[in-house]
Amino acid sequence: MGEWKKSSWRILRYTTSGDNNAWTEYPNGLTTIEQGKGYFVNANTAKEITLTNPTSPTSYRSNLFRMTFVKGWNQVGNPYTVTINWDDVLEFNKIDKEATVGHLYLFSAGSYNPSPQLAPGTGGFVFAARDTIIQISFPDQTSGGRISKSTSALSIATVGS
Repeated sequence: MGEWKKSSWRILRYTTSGDNNAWTEYPNGLTTIEQGKGYFVNANTAKEITLTNPTSPTSYRSNLFRMTFVKGWNQVGNPYTVTINWDDVLEFNKIDKEATVGHLYLFSAGSYNPSPQLAPGTGGFVFAARDTIIQISFPDQTSGGRISKSTSALSIATVGS
């Protein structure tokens, strides 16, 4: 992004620690970009972001990314290269949105609005009623339990011969 100048570009992250909430900013306190965390990137002009020494994530369907939440507001990022559905993530973890980890809020057009979708390379905010760790499931991934479903018999007729 070129040489850092606060008047040209900024990278910020909202953090919560106990009763303390603060914005951390590059280069003072924010020096690394971490998987699963959200960041605000503000720039006066379009910038190309290049990561130095990036590593591939070690998460996949049978080794899900674990996201840590602290009590209060958490700025989160999509840890995958596919869109995730926040409601599915909460269901996968059997979480009551009102009791533990809540809705996902995205910033758009000057305000925060609830959204179930978190696209790759994007982030948002989630309120946690207490410290907790959850697994971030992939689209259409179930919790491993079987779902009872009634099925109809299918008849196949052979035509011809």
